[in-house]
Amino acid sequence: MFSKPFETLDPTPHDFTTAQVIYRIVLDRVGALLGPSATAPARKDAAIALTSVVEGLAHTELSGRLGHDRSSIERRWNVTVESVLSGLAQMVGVSDNIASKGT
Repeated sequence: MFSKPFETLDPTPHDFTTAQVIYRIVLDRVGALLGPSATAPARKDAAIALTSVVEGLAHTELSGRLGHDRSSIERRWNVTVESVLSGLAQMVGVSDNIASKGT
């Protein structure tokens, strides 16, 4: 399931810094999509949810189970991410079409 066994995983300080930068970018972008009405915990929950979905889609695509041609793969990426963004918008009470902002 994982490409590297956990016992041999030895992240460097640079790895931790890079992870923090990426986390902040994702958190900021999701917060911008959700808008000012989203609380800090809601933004964090939404960022973690979206990241998890994207990671799952990436693994599914790499394993060859997301589709057999580029158009079906893209369609499945789009419908999944747009659905997640719409659900997250409802969670925080954003009334406009958030999915169109994110894609």
